[in-house]
Amino acid sequence: MPQDRRRSPGEPSGAKTKGTGLLKLSGFAGGPLAPQAPWQAGSPYGDTARLAAVVSDLGALDLEHATPATLGALLAACAGVEGRVAVRLATASAEAPGSDARASETFISVKAAAARIGVAPKWLYRRKKTLPFMREIEPGTWRVSEPALERWMHNRGRL
Repeated sequence: MPQDRRRSPGEPSGAKTKGTGLLKLSGFAGGPLAPQAPWQAGSPYGDTARLAAVVSDLGALDLEHATPATLGALLAACAGVEGRVAVRLATASAEAPGSDARASETFISVKAAAARIGVAPKWLYRRKKTLPFMREIEPGTWRVSEPALERWMHNRGRL
């Protein structure tokens, strides 16, 4: 490895690194300062700032001079992480706060909602499929979500 090579972003000066041309990052998976990959629990990359630094460092890798075997290993590691990130994002959206908010919605009758906005209940029933605050509690039984009605009235300038 040439002595005058430039350091990668985040690489401490004087750090020993692998000489593959690709894994020049000390602290990256397989580097002498990283006993585990940056995405593993207990890694020094646990916080968001460190994770952003790892992503930045990955963007700065010297891919032009890497061996095919090294590129294959990097690609496999990235694909594995991509799958884990996708699963985590999918489960995070399933745990979204909106699902709890929907369970704690308060409802009022269609008649009370009609009186609040100054229309006949029949007007609401005719438009039940298009009004964002109408909820079918069970087949044929409709109620009005009070928070959604308030948002609708605010957006329509009726408050």
